[in-house]
Amino acid sequence: MLMVLISQTQWMPRIFRLFGNGWRIFMVFAFMAISNTRSIAQMKHQRQDELGRLLGLKRLPALDALWTWFHAAADLRRSKTLLSDFFAYQIRYGVVSHRLWFTDGHPLPYTGQEQEQAARSTQMLIPMPGQTNMVTCDTKGRIVTFDIEEGHGDLRARILDLGRYAQSQSLIILPVQVFDGEDDGASFFSKLIQDKTPFITWEKNASQEQLIALQEADFTDSITINGIHYKLLEQLKTVTNTEQPEHRFNLRRVVMQNMLTNHRVSVLCWDADLQFTLQDIAGGMLNYYGKPENTFKNNQIKHQFHYHPGFCVSESEQQIIANPQIQILEQQITTTQKKLDKLYKDHSKTKPSQKQDGSERLNCLHKRLTEAITEEEEQLQKQKDDKAKLPERIDISGLTDYQSFKTLDKEGKNLFDFVTTSVWNARILLLDLLDDLFTNDKDRVDLLYAILNCQGWIRSDDQWVVVRMEPLPKSSHRYAQEQLCRTLTGLSARIPGGKWLRMEVGDSPI
Repeated sequence: MLMVLISQTQWMPRIFRLFGNGWRIFMVFAFMAISNTRSIAQMKHQRQDELGRLLGLKRLPALDALWTWFHAAADLRRSKTLLSDFFAYQIRYGVVSHRLWFTDGHPLPYTGQEQEQAARSTQMLIPMPGQTNMVTCDTKGRIVTFDIEEGHGDLRARILDLGRYAQSQSLIILPVQVFDGEDDGASFFSKLIQDKTPFITWEKNASQEQLIALQEADFTDSITINGIHYKLLEQLKTVTNTEQPEHRFNLRRVVMQNMLTNHRVSVLCWDADLQFTLQDIAGGMLNYYGKPENTFKNNQIKHQFHYHPGFCVSESEQQIIANPQIQILEQQITTTQKKLDKLYKDHSKTKPSQKQDGSERLNCLHKRLTEAITEEEEQLQKQKDDKAKLPERIDISGLTDYQSFKTLDKEGKNLFDFVTTSVWNARILLLDLLDDLFTNDKDRVDLLYAILNCQGWIRSDDQWVVVRMEPLPKSSHRYAQEQLCRTLTGLSARIPGGKWLRMEVGDSPI
């Protein structure tokens, strides 16, 4: 991993330029991400001499020194510049592709005592204090860019920003933004089209009755994803954004029928005249859960995705909460509505009691229920009017009887996630190097992690740091292991301090 990072992505020069001697904590972070070391505190269990030689540190220091390195790098406040340069480099030199960009938000929970804005866990379906990491991946699962947002985050704003960001990179063909159907609507689609940002998303609240009513014979195209066969049908959907100024536009609507379950779903697309086929649109949407979700799940298992070094809490600029008066009125409206329902029911069971002249008696039950219903209806309407006049959210920064929200400083998290992102993308490059030997994705992943977990021996002199790995038992795996080592050695990676890295496969030199 280090050989790929150093030789292929201009990793070290970028760190040297911005952080100087701070490169040392980045090498430690790289080892943590590669070896799945869960925190800086766990670095005390590593072999300090061996690890120091590999990372160009001579010897790994004690924890106090590691924390000093970290705070010195974080105090420079240069993570934003680092990430901006790194993301732009990846796009400019083809490290990541820009055909389809898949964006999703993942919660970063906070378990401290301060009051944080609530993120939302899509796995447990509950709000929890913390932040949201908006991660964008390409078609191979490589991380294009990410941004850590306070609380739940704003996926719509993030998609719009990504469209403008892609245009700022002077790309000849803009990437198509692929996102979940939780964020749709005529107003949002109108903004994307006006910004010339192509997109693909699920159609939210599509009528199942209309989808089922479509004729089977009209599904003339097909696609197979992960062994599941889908039949496809394209339609044109006209959408009108009623906000001023009014905007009327057409979207491509692709209906997919799962031939295994016969379930039908629909996808909306505006491809900005990129001439996407039905298979491109359907495949892009179906791969949404394959690329960003797999990247996130594997990162969670193989790397400490939630680790947040150096917690620092400050006053949040977002002091907005749901109006508590609205909640009180909603409870009152519910109570009044229940009373009305009971009155309606009792009223339907009674008949008016009449005098001899045919007029209704003033004190009969039917008359009293009628008057009670009128009174409660007036009360209900007043409560609804009062609720309509209140703002949905209020700013509590000027109030004294509310605890203000805090926010986590993301400087240290940005530095750590920069390294994690680099390692993850390097992992995919290593998989590409094994592509000629193993065509099956699962086989290549298993082989790569088998190689990464090999035991080995380290030899260091004035010029070289040589790592000899024990050979894998299976002959085809050993051949791939040797070929990968030769390829990596040919990259001419040089660690800080001037020593070259070399890898080989062989028996114990002892």
